[in-house]
Amino acid sequence: MGTWKSGVDRFRPLRKGKFTAIVSGVSMIFLAACGGDSSGLGTTNPLPELGTVFAVGSEPVDLAISPSGTQIVTANSGSNDASVIDLSSGMVSNIAAGQTAIGVVISPNGARAYVTNRKTTSGTVTEIDLQSKSPVRTITVAAGAGKGVMSGDGAFLFIPNGGNPPPGGLAPNAISKIDTATGSVVSSVTATLPGGLVANGTGTVFFSVLNLTTSIGLFESNDSSVDNVLTDGPNCSYGVFSPNSSTVYTSCGLTDYVAQIDVASRTLSQTIAVGNGPAALALNPDGSKLFVLRPSAGKLMVISTDTLKIQEISIAGSPSYLAVSPSGLYVLVATNEGQLIVLDRSGTSILKTLELGGMPTGLRVSPSCSCAALPMFNLNRVVTILNVY
Repeated sequence: MGTWKSGVDRFRPLRKGKFTAIVSGVSMIFLAACGGDSSGLGTTNPLPELGTVFAVGSEPVDLAISPSGTQIVTANSGSNDASVIDLSSGMVSNIAAGQTAIGVVISPNGARAYVTNRKTTSGTVTEIDLQSKSPVRTITVAAGAGKGVMSGDGAFLFIPNGGNPPPGGLAPNAISKIDTATGSVVSSVTATLPGGLVANGTGTVFFSVLNLTTSIGLFESNDSSVDNVLTDGPNCSYGVFSPNSSTVYTSCGLTDYVAQIDVASRTLSQTIAVGNGPAALALNPDGSKLFVLRPSAGKLMVISTDTLKIQEISIAGSPSYLAVSPSGLYVLVATNEGQLIVLDRSGTSILKTLELGGMPTGLRVSPSCSCAALPMFNLNRVVTILNVY
């Protein structure tokens, strides 16, 4: 079992991006803002603001927020462990994981967290009980293991085996299917160097993407192989399903377009030219607007999914992470320079800029707590954002 750390950091941004930490016993400020009623989105709602900052393990690269919005779990690549943050008490527990923890997913019932560890010759998954905050077991998977996704019923965990294969060898071109009841790999799904997985809203259809792959595609829980959709090596790295799961969009950096894929027929519907280097993308809750980041150009592209009309807005620095608030009220963009840009629901007007104090390596939002969280790689911290309705 991990060790407990008392105390929680909260910071005020200072000039030139520096910050000072103030130690408090519990995160009552976070709870007061995050636990209130967010259903009435009226004119009195405050804009998103900086919340509590939590000290975690070394070099956090990924995090997940529990379905109830009461816990945050990080994967810490530098210290080979996971940090479990209890938002009600402000306590942080560090739990040993495997070598190079790089991804974390939480089960739909919030009982377990699964941390992917990318080792040199093989990968592992550390299963953690989130109530006792202790490791349950270690599951061995193949080389090049990446962050997993779960089926909607929590019965299966899928781990891609294709990202950064060991020197001198190739990853096994497969997605490991783990039975979460037994903790064993029961089968695999054949795919070309799968490095990233995306699930639809119900956890019944999955999309496999990866940098520099020659084919990407869709699969379901009982499939033995991925249905390839794109085969021209488009460097597609991100994917998002429409709210009704009829469409999946993927950004393709080398070919400078966003691909629109029909899920039922497993075919490419069309490509949408957006300019050089499209990367992270997100949809608003009704699926009418698709937001796409172009980090090298410093742009946020806003696409009407009905008309395909495109608007763009300039974002200072290198915008790398993107999320839409649960109600669609705000669009959030995190930059490599340590800023969180808050835009209005249209994505075309900047409302506020928050100084994070360091470099983020992700951005997650939760409807349960009306909050967001970012792992800060170079600070060994997690920054929370309040009022993300």
